[in-house]
Amino acid sequence: MIIQDEEAIELNKRSHRRPPRQLPVRPPRLSFCAYIFWTVCSFVGSLLIGIGYWLPYWIRGTLHQVIDVSFGSFRRCNYPTLDEQGRIQIVFECGRYRTFEDIPSFAWKVSTILIGLGAASSLLVAFILFFAFCMPHSLRSTNARVLVNFQLVSFLLVLSGCALYPLGWGNQEVRDVCGTKTMAYEIGTCSLSDSAYMMGIGLLFLLFCLILGLISVRKIRRQSEKQYNNLVILDR
Repeated sequence: MIIQDEEAIELNKRSHRRPPRQLPVRPPRLSFCAYIFWTVCSFVGSLLIGIGYWLPYWIRGTLHQVIDVSFGSFRRCNYPTLDEQGRIQIVFECGRYRTFEDIPSFAWKVSTILIGLGAASSLLVAFILFFAFCMPHSLRSTNARVLVNFQLVSFLLVLSGCALYPLGWGNQEVRDVCGTKTMAYEIGTCSLSDSAYMMGIGLLFLLFCLILGLISVRKIRRQSEKQYNNLVILDR
């Protein structure tokens, strides 16, 4: 009888025992250093691409071996035009084509759209990363994956636009400046200029951001799995 009473008392204690206290678990987030590098590189790459896209210094040559002329996809510097009397005169300034239809090459029109969309979306991601700095624990695995996908799309858009741009080197405006041997992917006597190098460096920054973003997403996912495993152990 005494043994049964002791067993009943022990069972009663176990039934009233409190479950183990679970420590508050914070949602995993990106480490501070990785976040800062990602944000800074995104801003630098986006600004380089945006500035290079706007400045009309993609290729440079000389007209009549005297006048320096440069072209972008939708802007140009020191270009010939017709005056009111029908005579050709050189406009010594930089400006865009009057209308989208005035762009002398279909490849340049497509390049203008693709690089413009890529630069805008890349800059949007950079601003999101900057403003997310004020919201703790905001960059989780899902959010970071969405931003990485946006940067991947931006990278592919800009890269595609840059690859299509040389297809328009055979238009008459470029041939007048770069020589009659100028054709698609053959720049003749002209050369690449500052804007082309700026966009190339910007693409390298975006590529680095993609690598950093993929590593960060994987790290956040591992943190989530580790915290989940700890919760499972505490529940047992």
